[in-house]
Amino acid sequence: MLYKKTYNQNFAKLIFSAFGIKHLPPRNFFKNILLKRIIYPNYIRLELTYQCNLSCTMCPSFLRTPKAGKKELAFEEIKKAIDELSGYRPRPYISVSGGEPFLRPDIFDILEYLECRGLKYKILTNAAGILQRVKEKLRGINPDIFQVSLDGPEHIHDKIRQTPGAFSGTIEAIRYLKENAKFKILLMCTISSINSEYLHDIVMMAEELGIDLCFGHLSFISSRRFAHQKTIMKEELGIDLGDSRCSDINDLHRLDTRRLSDQITRIHGQKTKINIYFTQELSKGQIAKYYSDDECCVFSDKCYYPWYGARIDPYGEVSVCKDNYFTVGSIKEFPLVHLYNNRQANRFRGYLRKNLLPLCLRCCWCGSGDLMTTVFGRSESLT
Repeated sequence: MLYKKTYNQNFAKLIFSAFGIKHLPPRNFFKNILLKRIIYPNYIRLELTYQCNLSCTMCPSFLRTPKAGKKELAFEEIKKAIDELSGYRPRPYISVSGGEPFLRPDIFDILEYLECRGLKYKILTNAAGILQRVKEKLRGINPDIFQVSLDGPEHIHDKIRQTPGAFSGTIEAIRYLKENAKFKILLMCTISSINSEYLHDIVMMAEELGIDLCFGHLSFISSRRFAHQKTIMKEELGIDLGDSRCSDINDLHRLDTRRLSDQITRIHGQKTKINIYFTQELSKGQIAKYYSDDECCVFSDKCYYPWYGARIDPYGEVSVCKDNYFTVGSIKEFPLVHLYNNRQANRFRGYLRKNLLPLCLRCCWCGSGDLMTTVFGRSESLT
């Protein structure tokens, strides 16, 4: 079978490349397009809260400001969703995030219930300031990955997080978990104009801590192109993005792409005792194009996320796109599988079968190959 791990993927890629397809589609793609069958998401980003104890410069949380009159999902509503997800085959992989998920009072009840229902999950956290409150409880959880953000040496990390002491709190938590927890820890650094000259310093810190490290290139879109995105969504798909805003590129002119490229080349050539990843992997020639407003800069020919992943926000609203903030309904009203296969979700998939959207140009999901990596089960830590 095509999607068994033992299958020769190089042969499959050769066959698909004959039809001009660079990435192997997930099996859900064929179920939905050819067989017209109900499909189930294999990856769920469960955003528990948009509360956060930090105010990071690169965080797109302004896209997701609390909605007037809306309440976060209650624990019983989250349990109901988890019960549904646990019945899928295969069971989906859950990415627990926020905001800062550890600010939610019932976070450990939620994690315990995920484990009780047999769902693998990872946690995305800044880890700053959480240690004293939840120190003992952290030893009792068993995530697949505990992903912690680390953006540079102390003065750089605190500048990006716009919170004095954030670095020391994060490092304290990492050291405690390294000594007392049994789960895998992954450091995540988002590359920006502030820390782009300190990547090698981050590698040295990760090696000293003995923890694997992933660098993520910033996803962004210009205001001009986002306006185009809103027009397409409204005219072609009947979706009004309203007052949604975008991660603009106005400060990217401060990013020295030549020096960034040199740092990445140096890191690739360095022998380390830890694993180092980049999301996405860009060649030396691609880096300058990526951090520009070049319309010809496309790093993925297709997007398969809507056939594979889903995002549930703190209010229960569901999206079938990683970064496109429109919803196909609420789990408060319908089961997730119904929303995932409703008319609006399939209309969006139909458009993406033939066209990429402006927002897709700098989306690090498909271009980095992480989606296909997760489909084939090699690693779930970089998505």
